[in-house]
Formats: sequence, C-alpha cells, structure tokens
Amino acid sequence: MKSPVGALRIVGFAIAASIALVVSYTSALAQAYPSRPIRLLIPFLPGGAADVLGRTIALKLGEEFNQSVIVENRAGGNTIIAADAVAKSPPDGYTLLLAIDSTLAMNQTLFEKLPYDPVKDFAPVALVAKVQSVLIAPKNYPANTMKEMIELAKLQSDSTLIGSGTINTHLGAHLLAQMAGLRISIVPYRGGNSGLNAVLGGQIPLYMTSAAAVIPNYRAGNVKVLGVMGATRMAEAPDIPAIGETVPGYDVYVWQSVVVPAKTPSEIIAKLNAALVKILKMPNVKERLLTAGIEATSSTPEELASFIRAETDRWAPIIRQTGLKAD
Repeated sequence: MKSPVGALRIVGFAIAASIALVVSYTSALAQAYPSRPIRLLIPFLPGGAADVLGRTIALKLGEEFNQSVIVENRAGGNTIIAADAVAKSPPDGYTLLLAIDSTLAMNQTLFEKLPYDPVKDFAPVALVAKVQSVLIAPKNYPANTMKEMIELAKLQSDSTLIGSGTINTHLGAHLLAQMAGLRISIVPYRGGNSGLNAVLGGQIPLYMTSAAAVIPNYRAGNVKVLGVMGATRMAEAPDIPAIGETVPGYDVYVWQSVVVPAKTPSEIIAKLNAALVKILKMPNVKERLLTAGIEATSSTPEELASFIRAETDRWAPIIRQTGLKAD
C-alpha cells in the first residue's frame, strides 16, 4: 500500500505533467496562428466609419498574416448583438470584434442587463482609432464661434436646443452643458442624415454629428462648424477649432478597439497587437482613414484595458445623471 506522501507525490507529478501539456499545446497553437481564416465582426451596417475602419484593418491584417480575414456586419442593439456573438465564440483568436466606446464602457450603465460582461468576457488587443464629431449650426446662425455660441445660449431665457443622433453625441451635449454652464434640451434624431438635413433646412439651431458627414457641406458653405468635439483639432480640417480650446478639459470622441474572447492565449493576442500596431502606422492606411474622418491610433493590450476602465468610470456618472436608458 502506497504511503499518503507517495500518493500525493504521484498526484503532484500528474498535475504538473497536465499543466506542462496544456502550456505546450497552447504554445504550439500560438506558433501556428493563424492557420485558417479569421472573422472580424463589425457591429454596424456597411457604409459608415466603423465599416471603413474594419474593412481597412481586415484587408491589411490578411496581408500581414497571409490569411483571409472575413468581415461580418452584425448591426443591432447598440453593438450588443455582435459583442454577444464574439463573447460566446471559442477563445482561439479566430473571432475578433471591432468594439466601440458603447460596447465596452457605456452599455453596462445604459442597459439594465447585458448578455455579455464587458470586462470578464473580452480580452483587449489594441485601441485602433478615434472618430471625431462636430457641433454644427445653420449658415445663418448668429454665432460664429464656440465662445459666441456659449454667450448667446446664456442670454436666452429658454434652454438651447441641440440635436443628437447617437448616444455618444447625446452624452457629449450633456457634458458640454455641464462644463460650460448651459441649459439645454436635446432633440434626438435617428442617424446623422436626418439631423444634418434639419440643420440645412434651418429646423434646429445646433446639432452634434460625425465630422466626416459634415465636412463636405462645411467646405461648400452650407453649414457652420462651431467646433470639433475634442481637445485637439482634426488633421483633415485644422481650420476648425476644438471645443476644448474654449471649454478646457472637454474631450468627446468615439473610440474604436479590437478585442477577442476572454481566455484567448496571450501569445495570440501579442501577434494580433503587433500586426495592428504595424498596420495603423502605415502612411497609406492613415491617409485612407483620414479621408473618412478616422484618426488611426494604437496601444498595447494593457493600455487598452486601463483606458476602458477610465472611460467606464468617466461616463457612468454622466449617464446616471442624464437618466439615459437604451433598453
């Protein structure tokens, strides 16, 4: 009969051997990665900024890995449908998600219940882009700058109307009001074009929307752009001041990132991160994205994880203050 100590030793050796086998297998998988096509889920319909970004990344990632990267547009539920699909996918690096600020830092406060956990169900890979929005007005609006707009709003007896077509701009309008000491009423629109048409028709005095959708009308003199909703100016339109220049500390933009299912091997995440960082520094990629109003950026997985935590902490109290719910 074996002694208890001897039995424990045998069990210990078995556990150690099992761990070594798992580590060896995981390492072999990572070295062979990718050996088959990769899927990139985009949580929006084709045609918008996220779609341009995702397809650009997919094309270049395919070239880097000498493997197909298939784009799947899974729109709906404020990115929840695509996020849930990726969260429930095998953690093998073959299913990627182009996740935005709502996906990882806002939805947990906006919705009573989510089918995925933004922290536990995903592993960060890299921050990949910023998409700027702008505050616009009809061409006959009496103010020409953010300073004049704020002064005009404070003189009005009624609250200032600001149109918004997305959750990001809705929250951005509230933050502007809070930081500049304004009384506002937000007018919701479904998508950018309906709100832009309302501005062009003089039906609403102010509207926050994607910069890329507005720049052509701005260049044609059809609308005024009072400011970029950020701390710095846009590279593609450096003549437009940032709202942060007038309201110090104001910085609102849509950020895009790539994440994978939790428990994806760190070696695979490192491969994906290195490829994405390389791609997003390519001059032709940066130029292509800028024409769509997208600023390429990058990060380490650890930097993205820290950024997501900071953004969650930043927006949660603002969402609660507004009472905004997306259910």
